[in-house]
Amino acid sequence: MIEIKNLHKTFFSEIGTAKPVFKGLDLKIDDGDFVTIIGSNGAGKSTLLNVINGQINPDGGDIILNGSNITNIERHKRSKWIYKNNLSSGISWE
Repeated sequence: MIEIKNLHKTFFSEIGTAKPVFKGLDLKIDDGDFVTIIGSNGAGKSTLLNVINGQINPDGGDIILNGSNITNIERHKRSKWIYKNNLSSGISWE
């Protein structure tokens, strides 16, 4: 199961203009669910996946995989953690 609670992420332009991507996103995907993420360019699809996999740090909120909060696991340790906890077989990033 993947659960995202109160996710916040804002990007800033070179001149300091804020572009909020997520303002309190809540999402729960149970084991066996099939989910498709669609949206226009700049809607946050890649940002969401990059926050989940640790490539981008959220400004706030929690990412929970099978009951464990992985939000603050360092990027280089996250894939090892997922493999160690045998979660990779149930997650597809296609």
